[in-house]
Amino acid sequence: MIKIDKATDLPKPFLEYALSQGATFENMNKEAKQALRIALLTEQKFICAYCNGALKDDPLKTKIEHFKSQFDKPDLQLDYSNLLICCLGNQGKKINDQTCDTRKANLGLKFSPTDQKISTLIDYENTTGIIKSRDQGFSQQLDEVLNLNLKTLQNNRKAALNSLRDQLRRRGNKTPNFVKIKEQLIQKEKLREYIGIVLSYLDKKIVKK
Repeated sequence: MIKIDKATDLPKPFLEYALSQGATFENMNKEAKQALRIALLTEQKFICAYCNGALKDDPLKTKIEHFKSQFDKPDLQLDYSNLLICCLGNQGKKINDQTCDTRKANLGLKFSPTDQKISTLIDYENTTGIIKSRDQGFSQQLDEVLNLNLKTLQNNRKAALNSLRDQLRRRGNKTPNFVKIKEQLIQKEKLREYIGIVLSYLDKKIVKK
């Protein structure tokens, strides 16, 4: 999970619909929903808000997520600041295999990926790929509400980190510029999947220097 910076310039079709009388998320027209989907994908740089898996511009392979659920907060159903985009989270499989928004359903979380301090709360075990938080309650939610420590996701995060380490090893004895490497990664229009553990690793290297 990484910090998501919400856009302030909202897509016109979505904004016009959201301001129309009687508008609801469920009844949103196709043009407005597609514009919303593109805006969310763009600001999240095509990764899932929770697991950071890669996303495509495909309504059948993505889900628009209400951080605060429509059930609990119907007044926020068209509030852009409350909207994220996620992977399908193994939708249709048994609950123990579900992740992200699919697993979360109407449950709440202590912190959103849009919270300013989210990056300081999230940590990873490099050897296992486990995601955790310095906040004990939130750490439990990462496990139980989002199921982000599903073994498949752990392995995917380890693979992403090992890929970076392999790239660094191929540089030989040349000391890596970790700040520059991080900047190059986060400036891309499409982020590499499971980038959270990679950025955490780089941040620790930067602090040590």
